[in-house]
Amino acid sequence: MRTAAKIISISLVIFLIVYGTWFAFFRKDLPRRIIDVSNFENRLTLHWINSFEPDYSGYGLRIYDPMVNIVSSELTVDAPDSIFLFVSLLNANRHEDYSELLILINGQPVPYRVDNGPLQYIYTHKLPPLGMINIPVTLDLSGLTDDENRISFLYLHYLDDIPGPKNPAKDFSSSINMKLYVSGNAPGSSLDELILTPTIEVAPEIADRQQPVSFIGSPGQISTQQQLELSVPQGQAFPITITAYDPNPVMYSTWFFIDNQPVWLDQNQPNLIWKSSAETMLNHTVMLPAQDDSVILYAISIPLDFSEPRYEELASAKIMLKTR
Repeated sequence: MRTAAKIISISLVIFLIVYGTWFAFFRKDLPRRIIDVSNFENRLTLHWINSFEPDYSGYGLRIYDPMVNIVSSELTVDAPDSIFLFVSLLNANRHEDYSELLILINGQPVPYRVDNGPLQYIYTHKLPPLGMINIPVTLDLSGLTDDENRISFLYLHYLDDIPGPKNPAKDFSSSINMKLYVSGNAPGSSLDELILTPTIEVAPEIADRQQPVSFIGSPGQISTQQQLELSVPQGQAFPITITAYDPNPVMYSTWFFIDNQPVWLDQNQPNLIWKSSAETMLNHTVMLPAQDDSVILYAISIPLDFSEPRYEELASAKIMLKTR
């Protein structure tokens, strides 16, 4: 009896050691179950949500049509007043996170309805760890006159992230950018009507990187790295300069965000439209609205004209604006 009890005791100890080792080192490698937290009247039922692959930052974005087909490279509609889609946002991390969804057509944020609700430019939702939400959106297309357009779905995350020396820059945006064809509209591209922001010859220290970059810095300077903070006058409009470069031939629509809200620069040209190349870069100074308190600023450039499907957005790191 004593021998049997000893064997059982030793076996139990070995089991606990093995289980503890597995729990500590290998549990994270097992498949994780994604939870659909959608609570809308219009529901999207997915049976394969655990095959939803996030990007390297732990977030995912997909677009579905009403027939639950994934829309990836282009979207064709028959000149309706509106279209209905599902936008699926995924937080595949082990922490909860506030997320925002913006939709842009031809580089401009547009209002949309969520589940037949009121028009809004931004939808915000707090996603739990391993949480996914399928947002039913309705877009008004009646204002489009050309048959070739661009549509972008911009997913912002890490909304509570504050830049600092001990907080490295994170990939806080994901996007899907595609061509939007409206059958029945006049032949032509809406991009031909956009007013371009002038670019300059690329600086050698920027060209040497041979990769896309985007920095916000002091007015009139060419930034070669992202500063953590800038000092701005309290209660006064202030200038900043954006330096952006992409050696690939891409047309971008650049928007500035203050505390995760897009900033309209002026009534005639609320954003910057520019073309990248290996020989040129954007180095442009803009005036931003007065701030009473310290805020977080960043810039996101949405690709409009590109050769590769699903060309990604170009984002600066976040920078703290401290009022003085």
